[in-house]
Amino acid sequence: MNIDPFAIGPKPDDPFAIGPKPDDPFKFGARRGLALGIIALVALVMVAGLNSVLSGPAPSASPGASQPAATVSALGASASAITFAITVATSPASGGAVIATGDTVINCGSTGAVCAAMVAAGATVELVAAPAPGWVVGTWAGCSSVAGPNCTVVMTDARAVAVVFSPVLTPAPTALPTPVVTPAVTPTPNATPTRAPTAHPTVVPTAAPTADQAGPVIASLGWTPDVVGIAFSVPACTVNTVPPTATVTVTAIVTDPSGVGSVALLYQRGGDAAPISGAMTHGSGNTWSLTLDTAAGPGWSPPNQQSYVIQLGVRAIDGVGNASVTALGPAFAVEVCY
Repeated sequence: MNIDPFAIGPKPDDPFAIGPKPDDPFKFGARRGLALGIIALVALVMVAGLNSVLSGPAPSASPGASQPAATVSALGASASAITFAITVATSPASGGAVIATGDTVINCGSTGAVCAAMVAAGATVELVAAPAPGWVVGTWAGCSSVAGPNCTVVMTDARAVAVVFSPVLTPAPTALPTPVVTPAVTPTPNATPTRAPTAHPTVVPTAAPTADQAGPVIASLGWTPDVVGIAFSVPACTVNTVPPTATVTVTAIVTDPSGVGSVALLYQRGGDAAPISGAMTHGSGNTWSLTLDTAAGPGWSPPNQQSYVIQLGVRAIDGVGNASVTALGPAFAVEVCY
C-alpha cells in the first residue's frame, strides 16, 4: 500500500494524526500528548516576546527629573562610602592651635596633637584658629574660604590646610619732651670791677732721665767665726788653744736700682800669690753668701806659719752690666797648730 504524505486526512499509521485510532485505548496516544505540550510551550514564548516588542523601552528621564528611589538609594550609599584625608599644620607650633567644630575631631598645635582626620566626600569642615597669648592669626592656606580666624574646607578631594601665627607687636612708648625751664634773670648791681693780678706760669724744669752708670753698692761684708783653727798632729798641738774649725761663712749686702746680676767673693790665703774668686749665692732680700772650707786642700795652712789673716773682697755686677769691686781687706784669722 502506497501512502501519500501530502494527502489530506488521517492516515492509519500517522502518529500525529488527530482523531481516534481503532487500537488507541486513550483516544490520544502518548506521542500525541507530547506534541501538544511542545506546541503550547512555543506559543507561550511567542506571546511573551510579542508583549515586550509592543510595550517598547522605558522612557528616558528628562533633566531634573527624579530618579527612581532604588537608584537614588544606591548612589547615596556609594557617595557616603568615599572619604578624603584633611591635614592641618600650625606655624610656629607655640603660636596657637587649630580646632575643628562639629563632628570632625581635629585639635592641632599648642593644645593638642590631633592634626589629621578622614572626612566624607562632599562634607564641609569648619576650622577655627585659637592664637596663644601674645600671638594673632596671620595667614591661612588650603581653605575653600577664610573669614578672620575661621577656615571653611569643602572636601572634594584630600586637603592640606596651614595657618601662620604672627607675634603681637607692642608699640614703643612715645617719650614726652622735657619742658625747658628758663630761669628768671636777676639783675646784678653794678660793682666796681677788681682787676685780678696776672699770674705768671711757673716753669718746672724737666729732669732728664738718669741712666744707671754706676755699679752695685756693696753695703757690708761679714763672716763667722772670726777665727778658724787648723790643727796638724793634734796630740802634739800645743801652740795655741783655738779649737779646730773647718768652715767659715762670709755674707755681703749688695743693692742696685737696676738689680744685682752676680756677686763673687775674692779671698787670698797665706800661701796664695793672687786672690781666688768664688761665686756667692743670693739669699733673702739683698743678702749674698759663700761658705769657705778650710779643710779643702792646700793653701789654708802654709808651712812655717802658725797664724795669719785671710784677705777678703767683693766684686758685684748689676742688671745692666755695671761692676763694683771692693779692695781686699783683713778678715778672719787662721790659727795653725803643728
